[in-house]
Amino acid sequence: MKILKNTGKILLFLFLLAVFLSFLSSLTVPQPMTHIPQKDWIDPRDLGAAGIISEKENTIDIVITGDSESFTAISPYRLWEKQKITSYVCGQSAQHTAEAYYLLKRAFRLQNPKLVILETDELFTCAGLKGESELAVTEAMKSHFPVLTYHNRWKEAAGLSEQLQMPQDETSYKGFQIRKSACPYEGKKYMEPAENAAKISLPVRFYLEKIQELCRRENCGLLLLGVPSPKNWNTEKHNGTAQCAEELGIPFLDLNCMTEEIGIDWQKDSYDGGDHLNLSGAEKVTDYLGKYLRDNYHFRENYSDETLRRWNAGMKKYQDAASSV
Repeated sequence: MKILKNTGKILLFLFLLAVFLSFLSSLTVPQPMTHIPQKDWIDPRDLGAAGIISEKENTIDIVITGDSESFTAISPYRLWEKQKITSYVCGQSAQHTAEAYYLLKRAFRLQNPKLVILETDELFTCAGLKGESELAVTEAMKSHFPVLTYHNRWKEAAGLSEQLQMPQDETSYKGFQIRKSACPYEGKKYMEPAENAAKISLPVRFYLEKIQELCRRENCGLLLLGVPSPKNWNTEKHNGTAQCAEELGIPFLDLNCMTEEIGIDWQKDSYDGGDHLNLSGAEKVTDYLGKYLRDNYHFRENYSDETLRRWNAGMKKYQDAASSV
């Protein structure tokens, strides 16, 4: 009887805690979702990815996830300029597939994309079974109780701090970050033939399969994409990803195997010695990817006048920033 009584108390406490967190979440989630959160109440690592909540409902055709390789390699405004396809990069530094999964769940609440692109470097980011399990619980809690993400916004809701909303394009360009400086890659050729395949860990594959199922439920395509990075990528990772992609039936495009076709010049197209692409490299990758997407997928041909106006205005700001010294 005592055990039942204590169990009842614990369950009641958990219920009341859930109600309390839900109430706080209703206060802290940005309403209306027209601007991204302030920098002082969201982790800077999440700032670009969180900007997806700024986008007009059902206007984004491609959602891109991945680690820092994603938001330095794919430029949505360049893709818009060349192909008239709307996209958004929900990338984070050292992003895990568990984080990508819950980011995509949030994105699907507002958007109905035709394609999700998952940058493949994050398939080899694993914190071990214990770390990945803890991350999975944390991300699930954040998904159900947004107050755990926007934890400082209660001050604004309570009138204790000034409400200061900041448009997304003042911090990034649909999740893309401009890097103009150049630092050459001086290493050896990095995609030499190899038979070995790097292993994708079970926790990572588990969430990759959940992402695949989520896209299937939402009637959305899924593409695995490797972006050029001699510091992070090699043939073994290519082989491991290709093997996993074949097993799951997911298309895989590895641009590391196509750097000559793309026109990548490792003396000019990286800002940190071959780890990440700079603006020059990113625009080359985006142009090549854009043609591939047009040839292999179907996107809407017409956008509303409002969407055209907003994207063209944003593109002009991007072009000005890209061309400035």
